[in-house]
Amino acid sequence: MRLSIGSLINNTFWIAIFIGVFFHAVTFGFTASWVLVFFLFGLLVFNTLTLLFPLFYLDVVKQDQIVLDPETDFTQNIIIKHRYNRVIYLPYLTLTLYFDHPKLKSKAKRLAFYQSNVQMTVSLNGLTRGVYRRPDLRLTATDFFSIFVKSVKKRLLSTIYVLPKLNKEATNLLLLQHLAPVLNLKKKDNQRSFELHKLKEYAPGDNTKLIDWKTTSKTQTLTIKELEFEKKKETYFIFCGSEGIHYEFLLSVFYTLVTSILNTSFFGVINQSQYQSQVKQIDFAVFNPDNRNKKIIFELDQYISADSNKVIFIPSFDDNLLLELQKDVVENTLIISVDDQRNFIAYQSIGGTYEKI
Repeated sequence: MRLSIGSLINNTFWIAIFIGVFFHAVTFGFTASWVLVFFLFGLLVFNTLTLLFPLFYLDVVKQDQIVLDPETDFTQNIIIKHRYNRVIYLPYLTLTLYFDHPKLKSKAKRLAFYQSNVQMTVSLNGLTRGVYRRPDLRLTATDFFSIFVKSVKKRLLSTIYVLPKLNKEATNLLLLQHLAPVLNLKKKDNQRSFELHKLKEYAPGDNTKLIDWKTTSKTQTLTIKELEFEKKKETYFIFCGSEGIHYEFLLSVFYTLVTSILNTSFFGVINQSQYQSQVKQIDFAVFNPDNRNKKIIFELDQYISADSNKVIFIPSFDDNLLLELQKDVVENTLIISVDDQRNFIAYQSIGGTYEKI
């Protein structure tokens, strides 16, 4: 336990009150003054004795993972309790979390006296997207008057996952400019296209609206059309996490697409040398850019049907990469990137070549 000079200065009026009451009791001998002296003395002694409770037996309740969603405030409730489920006698507890990258320190203070556990709400607004494993923390205990202080270092035995921030404005612009034709967003599901499969003789129970009257008049036999509905192409969204200055921006756009149209499409990422299909929400905190060979996108035919629509997001896209891609164009493919002003750039495979649209 150490003496905090700042706390002592801020609370000198307590000592001044005690000295003043003691002087009044000695000078005038009033019974009430002596009662007040003993009351204040007992209070100060009790205030000091409370800090004899050891911090060593306080533990942070472990959570396997803490997921910070960008749609909510970046706050987290951390619970402090006695290792043997006993009552805490320390007056005030202050919890401080430390992060190195980015440099961040967050504090929370609560009254803890005679409680079985203490819930501390810590703000984590300064954390950027990523994974933070077992950050350092410090527990500090102070008396009621904040004159004496003692502290201990511990670790938060949890992993914090910070997801990307949603970018709905940019995503809506991307949908309007380039993705609407791919996804047929303006076309209702019940308005499917179809083609004539064959003609057949009418049988009881067939739809009379499909009768081909022209053929019926020629053959003198009631004939109906048998239609074959065109199978809707599946759309695959792939994030190729090549290292670039627009990596985080494009990842946030990709993440917003996942949260908005996940039910109608398939989302995946190229992770090192493998394609990971249907990424989970928590995966977006783990992704890191790298400098792997961008030609890996040619291997997508191992995982995705050639007839399916493919929308590939590439954060760093230049003329050299475009020349490489032109050598082996993947049909039904749309490539999305951004320029220095974060304007979307799109290249579509048309007639065996990628053309800017």
